[in-house]
Amino acid sequence: MTVNWGIIGTGDIANTFAADCGFRNSRDSESRLFNPDLAGGALLDVGIYPVALTNLIVDSSVVSVLADGNIGPTAVDEDNASLLKFASGTLAQLASSIRTNLNDRAYIYGTKGRIEIPEFWQAKRAILNTEKGQEVFEDDRKSQGYNYEAETVSQMLVEENYEQAEKILEKNLDNIKLLDQIREEINLKYPFEASE
Repeated sequence: MTVNWGIIGTGDIANTFAADCGFRNSRDSESRLFNPDLAGGALLDVGIYPVALTNLIVDSSVVSVLADGNIGPTAVDEDNASLLKFASGTLAQLASSIRTNLNDRAYIYGTKGRIEIPEFWQAKRAILNTEKGQEVFEDDRKSQGYNYEAETVSQMLVEENYEQAEKILEKNLDNIKLLDQIREEINLKYPFEASE
């Protein structure tokens, strides 16, 4: 997917991107969120949202990942933060948490302005800020998670548009690979993973 970011002065890429997603949750070793046997932790629960949005917006490959996290007493990441650098030069700052309420906002910064997306994981509006002022874009469609992606891929398969459907699959695989890179950086391994 190529996005025209000319309105904020960057051509076809964002200069800097930032997103966080997190909520305060009581530590409970019986909960899926805190259970390492069920791949618990912040990154694989809500961390996918900043990662997926970044990969959707920045149409470039990741060239470096710096990340750290807090591994809690149940051996899952309760908080994490990452700094990504893309081949295009774009930098992305991402964070997720299952112990702290975060802003749940995404910011796309360019040389002429920025776009702010409140509650980006279920976005209903985006705010464009430039030297000319502010413009708000609203969307009142009802969402149930990834229903739009599922509907789009289903339609592509019905229309035998396999090439476009594969691109979505590749983007999702890129998300998983990036989550794995971040997990490696924060030294998060689950009991069911083979030791090396």
